[in-house]
Amino acid sequence: ENDGGSSSAPRKKKGLGPLAAVKPTNVAEEREKFLADETYNPQFTYRDQCSAAKVCASIKPSNEFLPLAIAVLEAVRKIYGCESAYLTAAWGEILSRSECDAIVQDYLSRYGLSKFIRVSWSQGHLVTAFSRGASRDAITGQRYPGGCLQLVARPGY
Repeated sequence: ENDGGSSSAPRKKKGLGPLAAVKPTNVAEEREKFLADETYNPQFTYRDQCSAAKVCASIKPSNEFLPLAIAVLEAVRKIYGCESAYLTAAWGEILSRSECDAIVQDYLSRYGLSKFIRVSWSQGHLVTAFSRGASRDAITGQRYPGGCLQLVARPGY
């Protein structure tokens, strides 16, 4: 009779599913190589190459929206000439690192956050991130109890 409590029978571990097979084991290393050279084509390795190959083979790509995507890209090229001209028109000029620093520091100061949040530029990040928890500046030793705002830095930036 089961009273709803825990059973003494061993539990079967749940699998991570088929997508776990396609999670590369060397993401961090390949990310570093790609960030150092944007022309580098990452070469991923997998825990179980056979399972990864089966999962990848079962995924059927679709070309359903390809004509529309090509039409959009051709229209952008016709109007703006190139991607960077489009991005400038859509979002404005790219800010320099010093301009970004000034804007972020102004925001943090305006809202009384500069004592709590440290700003860190890193080429190791693909996107802007915020890590919670205490952070310490490696140079000044100042402690920031709120965390660290990690901004993406590109070579030459």
